[in-house]
Amino acid sequence: MWFGYTLIILIAGLQGIPKTYYEAAQLDGASVFQTFFKITVPLLMPILTFVVFTSLIGGMQLFDIPYVFISRFKHGTLIDFGGESAKALTTSVYYLYNQAFGLTQPNFGYAAAVSHILFLLIAFFSVLYLKRIRRVSGEET
Repeated sequence: MWFGYTLIILIAGLQGIPKTYYEAAQLDGASVFQTFFKITVPLLMPILTFVVFTSLIGGMQLFDIPYVFISRFKHGTLIDFGGESAKALTTSVYYLYNQAFGLTQPNFGYAAAVSHILFLLIAFFSVLYLKRIRRVSGEET
């Protein structure tokens, strides 16, 4: 699902790297691995950070695919193995939706609390990843 989007972003990033860097590395006698790890990866780091951030947020907010599959389980169009198969597909956003709108007695306060926790988790993992990238790239002392 995310492969095409990620591929387009990474190809655009690769095309933005000047060819002169690769020519200079070749003249200096750098191997293919040295060129990749010393030129390509550092220059793609902002693009990779963007892709990881958007994939992280998109993955934690996944709703549509579990919703379709679980609704199919409930209506009997897919094989249901003892009623537990649909629970295996539940994501945090689907759980939030189910608490707010899917129950006979909606629990909006609990759903709001779940959404705040989801926000805090996404923010925590984003900051953690950003700190790690800065430490690896040497920006942080």
